[in-house]
Amino acid sequence: MSLFVGGAIVGLQQRKHCGDKGADAEPGEKNCGDASSFELESKITGAPTFGLGLNFYPTQFFGFGAEWRGIPFSWNTSGFDVFGGGPDGNFPDDKVNGTDEAFHFNNMVTINFTFRLPTKVQVSP
Repeated sequence: MSLFVGGAIVGLQQRKHCGDKGADAEPGEKNCGDASSFELESKITGAPTFGLGLNFYPTQFFGFGAEWRGIPFSWNTSGFDVFGGGPDGNFPDDKVNGTDEAFHFNNMVTINFTFRLPTKVQVSP
């Protein structure tokens, strides 16, 4: 059994920022109504990670295991305008930007199989 805590570097692809082309628009920002505003951009972010792993070795040459990992971070999963306006920021503001990112607890499960070669254990004299 293993427990771990550490950091993760996460690569995301999410919708590019777009807006209503008003006075506070970012340079090069597209209007959210344009079809080309649905292009994806790559982003790299850091996040904490932690998890639990279990490994079993039923024979001297074969083993198997599973690992669960939790990676909590914020990102815009839908690619749409869901937050940013109103007095408390909970209403759409006609822009897709960082304020539309929501916190998600992302999970990952890994299953592994281990084989030791040669299969016979050699004991030295």
